[in-house]
Amino acid sequence: MNPIALFALSTILSIGSAVAQCIPSATWSGRFVLDVNRDPQGGVRVILENTPESHRHLLGRTVLLRSSRNDQRYDVTIGEKARATARTHNVVMPYRLDGWKQVSALESFAAARDNDIVQAEIVNPVVEGEILTTAEEPILLDGNERCLANFVSVDGETAVVRHYNRATGAFDGTAETVGLDFKRHLPLDEIRRVQLRGIVNHKDNRTGWDVYGYRSQGRFIVTTIEPHALYRVDAGMPGRGNGVRNLWRLPPKNESRQVVYQHGTPVASGTKYLVAHAFGSYNDAGMTLNKYRGHASIGFAEVIAHPLSGVPVYRLIYKQVYGQSVSGVFGGSYHSHAYQGNLYRGHSFIRPNVDVLYPISERLAEEIAEAMDKMAVNYRVGFGHGYSRVTLLTSCVRDTGNTIIDVLNKYPDRRNDELSRRLRRRLGKRALPPAKFRNVELLRDNEDMRLSVLAQARRNLTIAIPRNFQDAMMKAFLEDGNHPVVVLQANQIGDDMPTASPRAPDRINSFVGTLLSVARDWIFDKD
Repeated sequence: MNPIALFALSTILSIGSAVAQCIPSATWSGRFVLDVNRDPQGGVRVILENTPESHRHLLGRTVLLRSSRNDQRYDVTIGEKARATARTHNVVMPYRLDGWKQVSALESFAAARDNDIVQAEIVNPVVEGEILTTAEEPILLDGNERCLANFVSVDGETAVVRHYNRATGAFDGTAETVGLDFKRHLPLDEIRRVQLRGIVNHKDNRTGWDVYGYRSQGRFIVTTIEPHALYRVDAGMPGRGNGVRNLWRLPPKNESRQVVYQHGTPVASGTKYLVAHAFGSYNDAGMTLNKYRGHASIGFAEVIAHPLSGVPVYRLIYKQVYGQSVSGVFGGSYHSHAYQGNLYRGHSFIRPNVDVLYPISERLAEEIAEAMDKMAVNYRVGFGHGYSRVTLLTSCVRDTGNTIIDVLNKYPDRRNDELSRRLRRRLGKRALPPAKFRNVELLRDNEDMRLSVLAQARRNLTIAIPRNFQDAMMKAFLEDGNHPVVVLQANQIGDDMPTASPRAPDRINSFVGTLLSVARDWIFDKD
């Protein structure tokens, strides 16, 4: 065989071997398409990128996805005030919905980013021909394939990765040259641009990264990464002392760690966890009154066997109540990699992040999840006004907190559930907004509601301030004491951004309380 033919054969074999070490990112998933020829039942078109073997004939086909939920619908009108503000801040808006009547949850989901680039997992669909029906909200993901690999080298927008070898349990599988989808053509502050500098020598590179992406002309294009070690069940170090006080004692910059506060008995595999999530800031971004406000939300986790390494890991899904943003993050359900590790819009590279996990009952998890999904729809369409603008106290965490309190107040087992009682006590009373609006600045053309919203928010800062909210959840978990509390901390991981300094979110109490809190931490809370 001549050298050229031999090289071609080896290349084909190498690519085939690399492909074999990647797996589908979900059983069912696809790219959502908003069609102007609307489905009367509120369905949307989906180009299927993953299907189970039993429905392989649908792979690559465009199907109709419908929801069996009785979702609230909105007539959407985006006024000039909202348009002008969105243009000023370069916000991604669902302009395609403007003027539409009775917009469904799936339509608001598909329209949340331009150019039909929303990718998501479809959960437990019922299939009838080319119509899929689901009772659950789609879960955002990035890429139709996932691999477990570490980085050998990075050069601009290409990298060499070495795949995990299931036979040896080590990263001695095929080496593959991949592309890196940084989306450099899209607007983003230079300080926030991901480069993956230093990732080869990164501590988490030894245990590898879950790498997500797609194939283009035979080459794998990486869209998202997240550290394998952070989510391993056996990776926790023992927590000591006051868990709330240590919650934002982060590892060094560009590192992650898992801390476990051992209270009560371990839980069985498959148990559902409630996740209290918060992220901080960087440099002076997001400062108000000399405070870093950050963001808080909730999610759910469960222990599963990692599909490539086989080890037990926490599978996280965030339930984000989120205003429209510059990068296209919006309200909805997210796989952790799609929210944290996306190379363009991910938060793990530029912001410090903390997740607190604690077991809850399956029934309570279902009720909170359903309520959060409804709230996310409201944010995607701005309650009919298009733009959900988040400010210091017109905050998405308020509606997250209010939603949880609503569920806990109605939860039928609350009298026999010590955790739900502790959560209700720690979160406080629901902060009731005026009847005309919820807790975001909706930017109606004929009203300015900011002062009214601020007046309402001050009544319960526990569910108005991200750090206060997460602290309250953590205290309830520790007080319950029936199971270990798992804390996942990530401090600007995956890149070396020398000009970006991490900032933890601040607690905000009364003015006097804030001064006393600062003094206490300065005197008693030093390393």
